Amino acid sequence: IDQSVENRNDIPDHQKSSVSNTIVNSLEQNLKEEAGSGLDLSKLMSLFSNNNTTTTTNSNTNSGFYQKMQSSIVSALTGKLGLNPTIANSIVASILPGLITTLANKFGANNMVGNLLGKIGL
Repeated sequence: IDQSVENRNDIPDHQKSSVSNTIVNSLEQNLKEEAGSGLDLSKLMSLFSNNNTTTTTNSNTNSGFYQKMQSSIVSALTGKLGLNPTIANSIVASILPGLITTLANKFGANNMVGNLLGKIGL
């Protein structure tokens, strides 16, 4: 995330670290909220599936859970950091799919969603 944020010219330099932290914190919060509300692990596992076909990627980014994460991160960036909504949406749209793919490659390859949940304290 840090590198993706660092490479963006539309984020003021003094906010880049805060943007990265806000994205990570919001993602963790979403996962914790979903787990607390009886998260269907099959949904989480399909989101982090490491099958990187276009169909799978499109399916994952259109899921309700993904959309909720996206909306939550945009809200955090605009509300907490005061970023312009257009810029916040652009940041999330460019970073979140890659982040999901990275997590899928790290955790999904061995069907280790439990390890991901463990890393965020669930």
